[in-house]
Amino acid sequence: VGVLPDFPYEEHTLQLEEGDRLLLFTDGAVEATNENDDQIGQQILLEELGLHRELPAKACLEKILRRIDDWNFGDIPEDDVSLLLIDVTG
Repeated sequence: VGVLPDFPYEEHTLQLEEGDRLLLFTDGAVEATNENDDQIGQQILLEELGLHRELPAKACLEKILRRIDDWNFGDIPEDDVSLLLIDVTG
């Protein structure tokens, strides 16, 4: 993950509970473009996460990555696409 000096980052606190999932991703994941140069955006990633919430983390990530790849028509992304899915357990 690249960090830019003097960039105005925001800090937030979030209380996670057992059963929650946290999806972290690089900008390349939401900036993947289709044939019309439309970006996939965060909303579609969140929809995919919701659609596959019952799957194990690895399978869920595979579904999300497939959706990004389909959106991008299988082309090599212009930017890196990194995802990290964390399941909160007790």
